[in-house]
Amino acid sequence: MNKENEVPKDLVRPDLANSAAASNLAFNEKVKAMIRAGRKIYHFAFGQSPFPVPPCLVKAMQEYAHVHEYLPMTGILELREELVKFHARHDRLDLDVDSMVVGPGSKELIYLTMATFSGGKVPVIPVIRFILYPILILLYFTLILTHARSA
Repeated sequence: MNKENEVPKDLVRPDLANSAAASNLAFNEKVKAMIRAGRKIYHFAFGQSPFPVPPCLVKAMQEYAHVHEYLPMTGILELREELVKFHARHDRLDLDVDSMVVGPGSKELIYLTMATFSGGKVPVIPVIRFILYPILILLYFTLILTHARSA
């Protein structure tokens, strides 16, 4: 390999140099191989359901297809209110609807958090669902792990 095509040795940050491939991506390849081999697999690994959308949801989407405005930046108030009630009932948490943000997906919320805060210390109630989220968060922040108030 000539000099102009060489990859610089310091291209990857030192703290990431010993990182391994994401286990979820390796698992996804294994699932795809099983599907190609003819096995019946219900693949949920990337949050995409293999099942058809239930008719009641199709009907609701059709009824609201005309609604195309931007949503409130903190999420729909009624949804946030219902989430507060849900967590009070099921998790015995006393949450404040005005300090809750609901977004279109966790990646979007993580990005918005990284774009909003200047780094350093950020209070987070961790409910990590995807293997890369803690890594993404820790690349930008020192977390102060907090707990919601108990009801």
